[in-house]
Amino acid sequence: MRLDELLNSNVSGKVIKQTENVFITSAEIGNRTIRFSADSYGPEQWEIAFLEQSSSKGDTFGTSGSGNELQVFSFIVESIKLFISMYAPAEIYFTSEPSEGSRSKLYARMIKKISVPGYTNSVVPNTGNHHFQIIRDK
Repeated sequence: MRLDELLNSNVSGKVIKQTENVFITSAEIGNRTIRFSADSYGPEQWEIAFLEQSSSKGDTFGTSGSGNELQVFSFIVESIKLFISMYAPAEIYFTSEPSEGSRSKLYARMIKKISVPGYTNSVVPNTGNHHFQIIRDK
């Protein structure tokens, strides 16, 4: 199976919190609980994050090696699209650390897969973390 096919696979998730400043979805993928969250940090500026919830290991943002990573990112792509359709934010951003080389590469591929009319995606070069953003067109 190709990467784009996996990123387009349907992974069933659910909205677990929806307020003016917070949007959270969750999905069971394999034997893992994956959570996507979007938090408002100013007028129409949102930071998104996704993590694996675990009662035994604690929540982790890093790759866990538990498998199904591409299905996880499919869920994240769908959560981002749902979030945009519900909130129409001006800017969404997320980051990865340079030490997470494979994760950063997957994020770069993922940002290319998020196609939402009226939005432009980019990888923003900087000296610290890798910075990815989705900006509403003007």
